[in-house]
Amino acid sequence: QNAKVAKAGSVYFIDVASDDPDLLTLRAASLLATADVVVYDQAIPSSILEMRDPTAAVVSVTPSGPSAQRSGHETCACLIKSAKSGFRVARLRAINSNSCSTGDEEIAEIHTAMVPFEVVPGISRGCGRLPSWQQAAAESLATH
Repeated sequence: QNAKVAKAGSVYFIDVASDDPDLLTLRAASLLATADVVVYDQAIPSSILEMRDPTAAVVSVTPSGPSAQRSGHETCACLIKSAKSGFRVARLRAINSNSCSTGDEEIAEIHTAMVPFEVVPGISRGCGRLPSWQQAAAESLATH
C-alpha cells in the first residue's frame, strides 16, 4: 500500500499563469512535489510537470485526435475518484489572462461531491513588474 495515501484526499487547483516554473508560488511547488496524482492540460509546460514527485500518477486531460473532446465531467470524475480514494490531487490549470475561463465548473463539481479542495493562485509574468517605460527609467537611475 502506498504510504502517501491519506484517510481523506484533497484536490488542489494550482493556477499556472506563466510557463516559467520560477513563478510558481512556494505553496504550489510544494503541493505539486507531494501530490499522488497530477492532472494537467496541454498548456502546462513540461518544465512545470517535471517538478512533480516522479512516482506520482500523471493524467493528461487534453483531448487527442482531430475530433476528440474531453468533457469537464470526465475530468471532474477523475479528480473526485482520486481524492475519494485518499489521494492528494494536483490539478494544474493554465490560466490565460485573455480568457474568462477559470475552471469554476470543476470547482463546483468538486464542492458538490463534498471533496476537500484548495485553490492556489498563480503569478503571471506581469505581476509585480514595472511597465517598460518605468523599468527603463529605473535602470538609467541605477547606472548613474
